[in-house]
Amino acid sequence: MELYKTLTFYPFESYFIKSPKRKTYWKWSEKDKLPKKTHALIDKKPVIHKKVAFCAINGERVEKKKSPVKVHLNGQLVFNATYSWHQRAYIVSHYHKYFEKAIREQLKDFYLKPSERLHIEYLLDYPTEDMSPDIDNMWLIPKIFHDTVRDMALIKDDSKHFINGFSMRYIDEGSAQRNLIINIYKYES
Repeated sequence: MELYKTLTFYPFESYFIKSPKRKTYWKWSEKDKLPKKTHALIDKKPVIHKKVAFCAINGERVEKKKSPVKVHLNGQLVFNATYSWHQRAYIVSHYHKYFEKAIREQLKDFYLKPSERLHIEYLLDYPTEDMSPDIDNMWLIPKIFHDTVRDMALIKDDSKHFINGFSMRYIDEGSAQRNLIINIYKYES
């Protein structure tokens, strides 16, 4: 087995932002909970939007400032049906785009002969003090990566005739951030 290519993700985007686009606004019934600076600026009367009364400043609804919720990639999130199919589809779509961009940049001259097979090694470099998920819960990384390679038509499908194995392990390179290294090996079948 010969090392063909190494793809690096420094740092590895090991989390995604849950529901990043949805805005929420302060309802008139919640005006006592507004921050003091904002409370002093609100209009005397609420703004009605879709039959709901909202706090407003100069006629514009006051948006709630929320910190984005970061969710770390973990196969249990998808497998145990905690998330709806919409959220699971968002996770998969997000990582498909993430891997596709890296593949286009780092794997430009990829070619697989009919007699060749791949073995893909995933090396996760997480800081020692970091809360690392169990390695068996990280199956989502190879699943999405294999599907992305297939969807980009670099291989016909992700069956045993093209990808005949993969391995995954943690390494400790003393890094201060989460990194992912993907080694792609080619061999004759």
